[in-house]
Amino acid sequence: MPYETLSRLFGIAYGTVVNYYDEMLKLFYEHLVPRLLFPLSAAQTKDMTPDEFAKALPDILVIWDATGFKLKSKENVLLSRILYSAYHHTSEGFAVFGK
Repeated sequence: MPYETLSRLFGIAYGTVVNYYDEMLKLFYEHLVPRLLFPLSAAQTKDMTPDEFAKALPDILVIWDATGFKLKSKENVLLSRILYSAYHHTSEGFAVFGK
């Protein structure tokens, strides 16, 4: 979507749209890409786990907070994603256990 469209859609200045996009791109490359290329070790992840989680779930490695949407069949995944509505999403938690 062009910057001009986003500027009109959200009622903000063109320069603000450009600055926001540049900032998000910078955050993506500085923080997400390194984790994709060099993921944290199990020990580093465990060190980042809050104490209350570690006590309640001693073998847990990772918890994700995700948003999901219900599917009627495997065949309609793309259609469901296109028709996604914030009113119908479900918050889901995922965890990875192991050593």
